[in-house]
Amino acid sequence: MDKLEEMRHRDLALHQQLKGNISQLNQEIADRIKAAAGRLQVMEKLTEEIEKRELAQVELGAAAILPRRFAGSGILPQRKK
Repeated sequence: MDKLEEMRHRDLALHQQLKGNISQLNQEIADRIKAAAGRLQVMEKLTEEIEKRELAQVELGAAAILPRRFAGSGILPQRKK
């Protein structure tokens, strides 16, 4: 009987340890999911910022070309050197 009771206590202790390990792993999974979602959100913001900057750069390039075209066509007065 003592052997059976000892095995039962050991089984209960292992069961508690297993439950603790499962809880810890579930928390780690939740933390990793949260971190991955955060990284994804940052990447999306960075992608938007890159697109905005690229568009601004293209617009600035187009805006810089127009005065040169007008200056070359004689519409704008030439600057004196």
